[in-house]
Amino acid sequence: MSLFAAIFLISSAIAPTEPVSQQNVDTPVQPAVAAKKKPKKICRADDRTGQGSRTAKRICKTAEQWGLVERESVDGQIESMGTKTR
Repeated sequence: MSLFAAIFLISSAIAPTEPVSQQNVDTPVQPAVAAKKKPKKICRADDRTGQGSRTAKRICKTAEQWGLVERESVDGQIESMGTKTR
């Protein structure tokens, strides 16, 4: 058992419980409204033409979308290495 887990178990067993007071009963519970944040976009220059950065097209995607692009690229490279022709 890790040290963190041991400390957590001991502290949860010792922690006092809060008695219910009249203020807690009368106060209505308001649901926490989480503001929906847009994921941050990451922009990269795509220079497939080889003409330089002036003609490069900017592509903006989220970090999750860029991760998918990278995984697909690696998977394609792995697949192409697996097919050997003699």
